[in-house]
Amino acid sequence: MKLVLLTTIDDSISANLLKSKLESEDIPCVLINEHITDTLTHLKYTAGFGVRVMVFEDQVEEARQFL
Repeated sequence: MKLVLLTTIDDSISANLLKSKLESEDIPCVLINEHITDTLTHLKYTAGFGVRVMVFEDQVEEARQFL
């Protein structure tokens, strides 16, 4: 299955809260750029960093309910 971008979040704490909620609803997800975003906070807005929340393509509509 293919992973697709659900959303991009500014900080890892909020991203992990969303991940926990999705996983409690049996929607697996992957966080990308989690540590880079926390480490390079000053570049977050200028370079387009952010924690990317990825879900499987067939679950993206269900996952959008939790945004």
